[in-house]
Amino acid sequence: MMDAIRDAVVWLSEPASLKPVFAGSQAIQAVYPDPNTKPEKPLGLGILCGEFVFTCAHFYGALPLGYLDLCMFTATRTCDSSSGRFAMHVATTQDVMVLAPNSITAASGEDDGPTSSAWDIIYAYQENHPPLRPACLSFPPHRPSGVVGGFFFAPDGKTVCRTSFRINDGAPDVRFATKYMKDGCSGGPLVTDDMKIIGVATNHSNILDHEGRNECIGKRIDLCVPMCLHGKLDWETVAI
Repeated sequence: MMDAIRDAVVWLSEPASLKPVFAGSQAIQAVYPDPNTKPEKPLGLGILCGEFVFTCAHFYGALPLGYLDLCMFTATRTCDSSSGRFAMHVATTQDVMVLAPNSITAASGEDDGPTSSAWDIIYAYQENHPPLRPACLSFPPHRPSGVVGGFFFAPDGKTVCRTSFRINDGAPDVRFATKYMKDGCSGGPLVTDDMKIIGVATNHSNILDHEGRNECIGKRIDLCVPMCLHGKLDWETVAI
């Protein structure tokens, strides 16, 4: 199962060009990669679950939150460097962003459509592994919080960093302390020791605990995506 998760981790690169696209009578700004431009330095990480990529929303904070479909990101698998173009599907106030392969119409003028390469890496992944499923957390009665062991990924998208996640029932935050949360970890999956994907890493503070570790925060996927998207996802229920 560790191989299945490692193979689903992606680097996300900043969109490479910005051109106007007309939607009805209004001109909007659609962001998509210029095929002649190499991807920029990765902004951070994401995790491929089914046909969606989960990551954090502050990668493109210039856009308003909500259903946007206005920009695209290049997702490069860390295991083999294959890449595909995914569109922003939704970004939330909880700093979670969901990318999808079919969000933007043929704005870029490519004959094969702007998002076909996303399906290439989805199919390539599913040739070797069943689709990953995000976790929907449940808490037993009279125990509104829990601590679970787990890990996140270093900026290379391959190195595992062990930690313990502190989770409260009904709260979107996943809190943990570590010395290894660096710039470039944002957007990567938060995974329990039994290989359940519970959230994405978002940020770390300069506050240190008594062991010299940074206080860090991630966001639960089950509480940070809109309810209208819940029905499109293949959840697995995980007891804390």
